[in-house]
Amino acid sequence: MLILAALFMVLALGAVLVAYGTITKNKWGINLGPICCPRCKTCLPNLREPQSLREAMWGGCTCPVCGAGVDKWGREVAPAVTRAVFRPQSEIRKALKKKIIIITAIVNFCLTILSYWLGFGSDRWVPSSWKEAMVQIGLAILVSSFWTVVFVLIFGYAADYFLFNEKPGTVRRHKSDEAKSG
Repeated sequence: MLILAALFMVLALGAVLVAYGTITKNKWGINLGPICCPRCKTCLPNLREPQSLREAMWGGCTCPVCGAGVDKWGREVAPAVTRAVFRPQSEIRKALKKKIIIITAIVNFCLTILSYWLGFGSDRWVPSSWKEAMVQIGLAILVSSFWTVVFVLIFGYAADYFLFNEKPGTVRRHKSDEAKSG
């Protein structure tokens, strides 16, 4: 019980740090809003490929137009690299979704096996033979496959809506296409 109390205290401290960082706009905070480059006013993508360890840990990116370093709040910082090579956002989106699917499947499988072993109430099921273990693994694969598919369907919609700022079913036009038609 003491371990659970200590774990809860650590999680509560982390939540306080994140809340304080979001209010004061420091590196511990979370920014879900769009950011623009302070130099050239280019809107930066919500999904980015980090160019340094600092960008990976604390957020921010390097502007693809002028090469300025921008933190997650839209303030200019020292750039991670002098000139970055960026992959198209569609490639980053596909890679991110693939990673999330794999991680979700692994986590679902591990949690299913763990729930069998620890059980809920009197439903504890620790395998006593190889045959029972194989049945348990097969069931865990089926259960985790189902929940992974459910998660991917929900995440696919939510990611397009929240991460990529696109309404499902809409076609996103590039600025050069708009200039040609208008």
